[in-house]
Amino acid sequence: VEPREYRARITIGGGEFEGHIEIDIDVTEDVAVLWLHAAELLITEAKAVRGKTVRPLKISAPRSDQLLALVGDEELHAGRWTVLIEY
Repeated sequence: VEPREYRARITIGGGEFEGHIEIDIDVTEDVAVLWLHAAELLITEAKAVRGKTVRPLKISAPRSDQLLALVGDEELHAGRWTVLIEY
């Protein structure tokens, strides 16, 4: 998986923040798991989108190395996808 472009919106207030990020990725071979470095982020929703195809992604708890897994019920097939994340 190769990230290509990022678009982000962040709202800060009251000592906290929330946001939305879109990451365009090229999937070079079918994958079931996307790994994300997410230090101290509480992700509330994630999905992968390609055209009219929308795949909800389950969010794992962060590991000790601050990586978390985004896991779909189906593999993401090779090609360009956009991952949408709310945190």
